Amino acid sequence: MKRINHILSLIILIGFGCDDFLDTELEGVATQDNVFNSVEGAINMSTGLYENMRAFYNNTYYNLYEIPMDDAFTRRDDRPLENFAFAPSIGSVRSLWNSHYQGIGRANFIITKIDDVSFREDQEELKNMIMGQARFFRAFYYFNLVRSFGNVPIYTGIVETPDGAFNQRESIVTVYEEQIEPDLLAAIDLLPDKTALGNTQGFEAGRVTREVAQTLLAWVYLTEEKWALSHQMAANVIGAYSLTPVYADLFGGRELLNDESMLEVQNILLDAGTILPRLGAPGPVLPSPSGIFAELIATDDDITWLPGKPASGNGLVQVFDPGDLRRDVSVSKYGLTESDLAPGQPSEFYSFKFWNDDPVNAGRAGVNFPVIRYADVLLIYAEAKNEDMALDADALEKLNMIRRRALGVDINTPDPAVDLTPATQEEFRLAVWKERRAEFCFEGKRFFDVNRRGTMIETMALQGVTVPAGAVVPNPASPSGKRQFLMPIPERELQINPDLGQNDGY
Repeated sequence: MKRINHILSLIILIGFGCDDFLDTELEGVATQDNVFNSVEGAINMSTGLYENMRAFYNNTYYNLYEIPMDDAFTRRDDRPLENFAFAPSIGSVRSLWNSHYQGIGRANFIITKIDDVSFREDQEELKNMIMGQARFFRAFYYFNLVRSFGNVPIYTGIVETPDGAFNQRESIVTVYEEQIEPDLLAAIDLLPDKTALGNTQGFEAGRVTREVAQTLLAWVYLTEEKWALSHQMAANVIGAYSLTPVYADLFGGRELLNDESMLEVQNILLDAGTILPRLGAPGPVLPSPSGIFAELIATDDDITWLPGKPASGNGLVQVFDPGDLRRDVSVSKYGLTESDLAPGQPSEFYSFKFWNDDPVNAGRAGVNFPVIRYADVLLIYAEAKNEDMALDADALEKLNMIRRRALGVDINTPDPAVDLTPATQEEFRLAVWKERRAEFCFEGKRFFDVNRRGTMIETMALQGVTVPAGAVVPNPASPSGKRQFLMPIPERELQINPDLGQNDGY
């Protein structure tokens, strides 16, 4: 029975009836025989690729990539992940594995079955759009898996037999170079550019485009330290989008699918107990569904009254320079003056970025979650080009565009009062890393940024958190020899297939 259940988890045939893109509830489970019997069915199946992002950018992302890191902590003392105590039995670890292989299964089904659908001659672009989305998301889900677990099994077809459900783990380099990169290059060839999106079925706003695939590939190359390829790929996207002039307009439910948005998790209004509101409200306003306060409190070097908490040291609050408008968008005291954790002390800063302050829907998560936005493109380009061509002037300009917006001056006009002028490649490197932390806090990127730089142990030690040294291993995808922290293979997967083997340190 365990083997059959595992097979079924890989054969994903869920269909959606869609009037508006991703604005529907799951209607049921379809069979292989009827899910792809029409063009409309193929479109609906491609919509299902986005649904797995909803599952991931909720409890799983929050538990695995925010709670353990140095941007925030929670008021609870019983969260193992807050102290980097990852374990094979943790439900979020299994959820990460399952949701991503489910997304891969959906993509594989589309890629395998697309030629069985009778598209008209004038629907070739639609067929390519559907196939391009499948290749993109298969790469996207493998990218998260390989960065989290290291060596992982690769599945590229429909799993129909027990033997086909138990592939062994492939090396990190193989996953990158033989799966992720080819999938994204194929997606770039298949997908239209952003001008093709609108209201036409299958081309609705919010679907991935060529530029989104190019950005993800630039990000992949950045992670592999393929600097020239990274900035060259990112350069293809520069100018196709623009930075939203006011940083605050990106969040709080104010403006969705804006000129900066490239890929978002599109959320319908959810109840107040879901994760996005917990990323944006203090305990006195919003408890978690269990009744235990579980929201994120920003790390702050000025907090000295919480012994035993990873509250200070390399604090997020201190990352924001004086006048940085991103601070009050990202964190807030919500008008509180006294600490809820230490009565008599000043209130802490709480995460605020995703709090929906619309008075009609306050406390509800009708806020899209940004996965990729144009700021990613500019900072990927700046970092990669500095590594390839130290102190490149164009790379510095892209970095300063991000900084100008943060400080409230015209994005495209050089300003000696705010522009950075690093004197060395290392100064430039540190400036990019600082901007990435301030720009993307609570957006699920900090874990991956610290890990690819090989500084997980040192970074978390600044907050008194000990990262298990045994789980920090050489990264074969890093030509400079950096080491990375790997999560454990889920216990359930090892019970089903012991030949997978566990990662070091567990």
